[in-house]
Amino acid sequence: MKNKIGVYICHCGGNISDYVDVEKVRQAVEHDEGVALAKTTMFACSDANQKQMEQDIHEQGLDGVIVASCSPKLHLVTFRSVTQRAGLNKFEYVHANIREQDSWAHSDNKQGATEKAIHLVKAAIAKVRNAKALEPIKVDSSKSVAVIGAGVAGMKAALSLARMGTKVFLIEQDHFVGGRTAQWDELFTSGEKGPELVKALYDQIREHPSITLYTGARLWESSGSIGNFTLTIELAPAFIDENADNNEIKKAIEVCPVSVPDPFNFGLTSRKAIYFNHPGQFPEKVAIDKQACNCCGKCAEVCSAIHLKKEPQMIKLQAGAVVFANGFDPYTPIAGEYGFGIAGNVITLPAFKRLVSLSEKELIYNGKPVRKIAYIYCVGSRQPEGENKYCSRYCCTAAIHAASTAREKFPGILNFHFTRGVRTYGKQEIIYAEALRNGDVFLQSADDELPQVDTSNGKTIVRINDILTEQKTIELEPDLIVLVTSMVMRDHLHTETLFKIPRGRDNFLKEIHPKLRPVETVIDGITIAGTCQGPMNITESVNSALSAATKAFSYVRKGEIEIEPVIAEINKDQCTWCNKCAEVCPFDAIRKVDAEGKSIAVINNSVCKGCGMCLPVCPTDAIELVTYSNKEIEDMIDMLAAD
Repeated sequence: MKNKIGVYICHCGGNISDYVDVEKVRQAVEHDEGVALAKTTMFACSDANQKQMEQDIHEQGLDGVIVASCSPKLHLVTFRSVTQRAGLNKFEYVHANIREQDSWAHSDNKQGATEKAIHLVKAAIAKVRNAKALEPIKVDSSKSVAVIGAGVAGMKAALSLARMGTKVFLIEQDHFVGGRTAQWDELFTSGEKGPELVKALYDQIREHPSITLYTGARLWESSGSIGNFTLTIELAPAFIDENADNNEIKKAIEVCPVSVPDPFNFGLTSRKAIYFNHPGQFPEKVAIDKQACNCCGKCAEVCSAIHLKKEPQMIKLQAGAVVFANGFDPYTPIAGEYGFGIAGNVITLPAFKRLVSLSEKELIYNGKPVRKIAYIYCVGSRQPEGENKYCSRYCCTAAIHAASTAREKFPGILNFHFTRGVRTYGKQEIIYAEALRNGDVFLQSADDELPQVDTSNGKTIVRINDILTEQKTIELEPDLIVLVTSMVMRDHLHTETLFKIPRGRDNFLKEIHPKLRPVETVIDGITIAGTCQGPMNITESVNSALSAATKAFSYVRKGEIEIEPVIAEINKDQCTWCNKCAEVCPFDAIRKVDAEGKSIAVINNSVCKGCGMCLPVCPTDAIELVTYSNKEIEDMIDMLAAD
């Protein structure tokens, strides 16, 4: 039991003290059992107060410390570090949240907020009395990282890790690297071309000895935990020999009877089941689309280098950490949404960008020349009713840039933008200003009165009540309607089932905290990068990738990893193995073993997150959480329930 506890109550610059009488809280707890020191401070997290805390721990011989302040998400690590620097074990520190849980929640009741703060601090005192000095769990780590996805973010993460001296496995499900960036010509705001950027990165990937690239590779299975992930990868068979004769390959493509819409060009063109890479897709090779191929064998008859009966190869990789950079998909409008799939002149923005790239002397769609273009913004974003309530951020700039590119390439084109307010943030505002100067027309609808597309009478009319002209109803009959679609998370990647990475309300992979831990997930050893985390442009994706790579490197650089010891513990004498704990564990951290003549549950310390899901289902009360034992919780409840 602790008998020299230090208690610090923070004003938080008024965030707490404006609604909580912090001096009354101090007076209420200063004589509690074990409390040797009780102070108030304007900013507990300030350097001056941290130094004062260290001095108090030394001079007063404190054996337990409490800070009553803001959320532990913000400063738990800060004050644990203070106690460590002063010679205490960091787990002899307890944090009391009297801002988010009290002053902000009860700003209309100062007396009630003060009483609640007193109870919260007293409960923390009860907890710290039972606190034990703990040591982090240490596990050996493989000094290698697996990067899932070889788009720009994945390639940048791989290169960053390799340059820090880490072995990298770069795993791409497609036959080619580059992701979406390979599909775009000129990029905003750099002016660099997408294929050029992909080639520059691919050349560096290919030349670096620490990076092993797997294309046509599907992540099949995962086991293990931070420091020692075992990934099972299914490699698509090499149906075509590397030294295949190009003339024979061209003949094989000619005789292939299967033609499918080309996904690289969003169905604007078609390709055979056997095909060459597009410019900007690397490595430069021929591939076979096994989903489209009917295995008729005609290609193999004219090309001796083709072997259709080869089977996939399964390989296992050991990695100390994993970086997810598996990208995004463009939102696909539902049938009838703004005329999509009904009118013959409605297209999505990604397809329009490919249309502009493929067109040479004149912009033509469905056999008709295009002069007047209507761009409808926020399709699949900011939906008042629907799943995608978020703003995709990049779309406004992408649409304006694409419109400007089309106007410059094909003089005479008129661009009309049907927006809900333009969001070209930062330096991208320059692109918007240039579009205005060059004659693009911007109209704006209210969120509850969106533009309408009328396809009756054999015409396609876009109608808007424009708030920029005092709700004037404006109609336009364009040659082409471009739906400015959002980014959505890819659904075909079974990341949740393999790694149990949670998704946020926007369906993208979720970080622990957007500011404090922006690329970490709740699964130790797994970081996220780029647009699998949320809508981003290329610059933002690269920054995210570098951050994720740096964090992943911090896990594996020492060859040993320290893990928080707040985990579940099994009392083997009480355990009778009923399997209930293993059934509810969201991290697969519990397994059955035979010991001393009976079956019992054991915890995988490196996987357990201390979530406590297993505790309430145990019929024999054989499970407790370290630092949250029955004794600690019961003492805290007694304090909270006291008058």
